[in-house]
Amino acid sequence: MRQRILMLTAALCALSAGGRLGASPLSFRNVEFYADSTLTNGSRNGGSFFKGAGTGARVSMTGASAIGTVSFTPDGMPELSRWGISGRIRRADLLLGTLNFSSARSRLSSPQLTVPSALHQTTVLAAGISPRLPGFTSSKKSPAAAVSFGGIQGAWVFGSEALISASKELRIPLTSSAQVSLCAGLFNLKGSAGSSWFTGRTWYAEQTCLAGTADFSFTTAHIVSSTAVALHQNPRGAPSLWVRTHESLTAGPFTLGAAFFAAPPGLVTVSSTENYTRLQAQLNPQVSFRLAGYSAAAGILAHADFYEGKERGEEPYVRYSLKADMRLINQVSSLHANSTVRYSGLTEKFEWSSKVQGSVRLRNTSQNSSLTVKSADGSRTYTVSQKSTFTGGKAARFLKSASVSADFLDDEESGFFKVKSVTGSITARSGGKKIKWSAKATLSLTF
Repeated sequence: MRQRILMLTAALCALSAGGRLGASPLSFRNVEFYADSTLTNGSRNGGSFFKGAGTGARVSMTGASAIGTVSFTPDGMPELSRWGISGRIRRADLLLGTLNFSSARSRLSSPQLTVPSALHQTTVLAAGISPRLPGFTSSKKSPAAAVSFGGIQGAWVFGSEALISASKELRIPLTSSAQVSLCAGLFNLKGSAGSSWFTGRTWYAEQTCLAGTADFSFTTAHIVSSTAVALHQNPRGAPSLWVRTHESLTAGPFTLGAAFFAAPPGLVTVSSTENYTRLQAQLNPQVSFRLAGYSAAAGILAHADFYEGKERGEEPYVRYSLKADMRLINQVSSLHANSTVRYSGLTEKFEWSSKVQGSVRLRNTSQNSSLTVKSADGSRTYTVSQKSTFTGGKAARFLKSASVSADFLDDEESGFFKVKSVTGSITARSGGKKIKWSAKATLSLTF
């Protein structure tokens, strides 16, 4: 913790010096304070009713900002869990702290397709590594330094990786936009864990490996196309190359989306994760229309995953997902319903889930309610949630939102029905232009 405080102090001094070397003069804009706390039933938390808490502050200035949070746990000392500082010197944006990265860096870590909403809109794959300061509730990260200069971004995650990216917008006839980007880096792989006999994969020691990706995207009035190709140095032998592409075609109210992913056996990602997904394919037709004064949309998403066996002697298998979504929206209310059916060739079992969510905007509040039902392995789980967001009136001066959710378990085989958990939270906020504050209190009960 002392080293992080020293690094933060040194960065502040460097940015102050940068202001004297040609950067914009620093002037105070505002400061925001944050605090949160979570309580739970003690029998489920080692006898302690206190689960955790955090507090922090964010200072914003013209051309610079800084953030720091301290976390408290029932059995540990206070920890400087998130911190960071950003500034601009001439045309370069500098960042230091427990930074978050996304875009191409995320794809090198987890290249597989996800199963999105059947009403999602296909967009081009984000270029670069997108470094940014942590938020008050971001997951914990390793300290890193990053710089952005035009379309070039570089970063060094202390002791684990160094990477650089470059992107360029292109002018291509008949397209409204086009872009090509490159990202490459050196990454420290932790080494394979456990016995390799069961997995059938050769054990490897901790080492540094090279990985990179090239992305190309373009859009027209009716087409969105985005493709990423990556090459990973494999700690077990020949390099591994994967391909991921997203396409969509729009004609009037109809949209047809498609996505594809392919990787060779034995791929190890930059996060030292073994990839067992060989192929993925998605097909997603959608239609938009008007219905009784509402803007309506409906879509179906068909998704297939082809896996290689994780253990020695295990046969490859396929997992299918079929999702249907429908949405109705007008000026004051919305209704969204979806249902998903999954089948695993490994277990030869079906699972399904459905969710209905509605919201309405009232004079001083916005109400959002949902019901989710999941069925798997002979039991059903029901989740009921309600959230109120305060948008006006006296309550909105201090309260931002209040929410409650409850999980219920219905075991079809034994006929047993019980409450699994109940969670409630209140978020408050206030302040003026210069000083702001927000706080969140959560009570989580598990039965």
